[in-house]
Amino acid sequence: MKQANRLRAVRASVAIAIAVLAVSPPAAAYVGPGAGLSALGSLFALLAAVVVAIFGFIWYPIKRLLGKRRATAAQADTAPNSGPSTPQTGERPDDEVH
Repeated sequence: MKQANRLRAVRASVAIAIAVLAVSPPAAAYVGPGAGLSALGSLFALLAAVVVAIFGFIWYPIKRLLGKRRATAAQADTAPNSGPSTPQTGERPDDEVH
């Protein structure tokens, strides 16, 4: 029964809000070019910030995951060839002339 009462209250609130908005007189206001461009710039900046934030929350975990996969793949590629890549003590590399 409580849910039915809540539903009626929500419906009544929506109906009252629509009635108030429909009856209100039009506003006789002027938005100059400076204020309009400032408002549009602020809106675009806000939208860009939201998009960049969402991109950051999605991209960086994916980038981390791909980095871990590349690191494990690189370790797997170099594991069988575990020979020394630098000359051992007392050995000279071929390209070194003394």
